[in-house]
Amino acid sequence: MNKKNNIVTVAIAVISIAIIVSGSFVSLASSQSEKPLPVLLIHGYAEDAAIWKKWEDLLKKDGIQFFTITFKDSDDKCGSAEQHAKELEKRVQDIKKQTGAEKINIVGHSKGGLDARVYLAKDLANDDVANLIMIGTPNAGTQMAFTTNECSPAIEDLKPKAQATKAKENTHTKYYTIAGTCFPGIGDGLVSTSSVNSQHYFNSLGTSNACHLDLLGENEYELAYDVLTNRE
Repeated sequence: MNKKNNIVTVAIAVISIAIIVSGSFVSLASSQSEKPLPVLLIHGYAEDAAIWKKWEDLLKKDGIQFFTITFKDSDDKCGSAEQHAKELEKRVQDIKKQTGAEKINIVGHSKGGLDARVYLAKDLANDDVANLIMIGTPNAGTQMAFTTNECSPAIEDLKPKAQATKAKENTHTKYYTIAGTCFPGIGDGLVSTSSVNSQHYFNSLGTSNACHLDLLGENEYELAYDVLTNRE
């Protein structure tokens, strides 16, 4: 009888250990699946990758893998959205291969958001990008683009009704916006709030009281945090 009890006790112990170990594996797999997606940071008109220094520090602190882009096949600061979109296609694939991720997130400042929109519209079956966050992006253009001819052809993409502003929605990607409101009721000094949020499928993450060139600080990062960490 004692022998049978011992066998039963051992069997229960083995099953318990198996359940615990199995649970650990499930927990580990779950934690791995919840790992934030890698992020590609795209600078805007007349800018370069150096604008992301603050965000790089914040992403690094939160353990989120990130990449920036310097456009090499066209003018980095002044190339058109169409030209930049071609390079984004290759850059996204390189990041996926390097990280092993099935999808990535993209954050674009100003025209960088338009570059990303054009890239996503080039192939509407493209499902490589989970989320696009556009910060101060002139999605419906800006009248300020008519005040200068500098930085061509990029400046043409910023004009109202420019082809880049009409890029179609890629339904495999969620589109988010952050608008600057240092001029309440108007916008960030260069781009109006209505332009940033111009499409019905855009989801606003909120507004910042910063002006256009100061939209890449801690406040904007906090607004984007839940999306960047897959908590949206």
